[in-house]
Amino acid sequence: MKLSTPTTAMCVAVLAISACSTSDQDSTVPPPLAPGASTATTEPTAVTTDPTPDNEPETSVTDSTNPSNVPSAEQLIDAFTPARTDFDAVRIDDEENELVYETWQASMLDCMTDRGFGDFETTEYSETAGTRIVIRTPIVPDEVEEYGYHLPPRFDSPSPYGPNEQRADAEPDFYAALIGDPDEDTYPRADCRDQMFELVYDETGDFRALGQELGNEVAQISIASGESDQVAAINAQWSDCMNRDGYDYTDPFEPLNRFAGAEDVTDEEIDIRRADIACHLDVDYVATTSGWVADDVNTWFGDNAENIDRYTTLKAAYLDRITQLSADLDAS
Repeated sequence: MKLSTPTTAMCVAVLAISACSTSDQDSTVPPPLAPGASTATTEPTAVTTDPTPDNEPETSVTDSTNPSNVPSAEQLIDAFTPARTDFDAVRIDDEENELVYETWQASMLDCMTDRGFGDFETTEYSETAGTRIVIRTPIVPDEVEEYGYHLPPRFDSPSPYGPNEQRADAEPDFYAALIGDPDEDTYPRADCRDQMFELVYDETGDFRALGQELGNEVAQISIASGESDQVAAINAQWSDCMNRDGYDYTDPFEPLNRFAGAEDVTDEEIDIRRADIACHLDVDYVATTSGWVADDVNTWFGDNAENIDRYTTLKAAYLDRITQLSADLDAS
């Protein structure tokens, strides 16, 4: 389903790290207009929301077994992956988000079938961004050499004008069934998209409301950490490293914001991106800064046990409802 969804976007920045989702992170709905797109202008983050297995050995970016001492792609990804928090461990994970998303798609198909449009096209979760946080700004040498700070084509947003949009333009009855009257100012409107979205995602329910509240508190912790003296100090270390290579930037945001939106990739951009990555590694920027955020979030997590317990209880009840709804749809 490639039509826009009635959600509010929120972007939580962690220093030079960002993870964007719609609504709060626990109610992430892959934006159908631009699956995989990111509005972040800060250094993106991890390639997965799954925790690293406890028995997995740590990888050093200066592994002595690497004769050239050049970090591998795996080592770079590891070095640019932020620390997880105790709160991350209790939030809706990718598998659970997939269940919710697929249930929404199935409920829309069921609704459209009831209205005479059984050939309505759905979109699989695998085709969307989901909650998977990916490193978008190039860090792997092959991509750095070609794209600098620009997003590689694999992150390009697909055309928002998909089969359902084309059909809605051509068939007023299909448009009315799926989207409803655009002049109707009530929500949810009497259409399959909004009604089924509200049924499945329940954005006004207790679980979503509490998730949004807690997510906002975590965001404020992240912002406060980014304004701290210790972050200013590591930014200065990063800046000194860049200066040694002849580049005058005060923090990692500056070159990113300068080049990421430029029309063309230049040799200067590629050179600066190389130096930027090397300086990130030199000061262990992502692990250090995200570690500070994680420490603060974990303290907050421990101090808010009552709210966290209520959140996990509401989450369990919500997912039980979605599981039953999914089963009912499968049986219908």
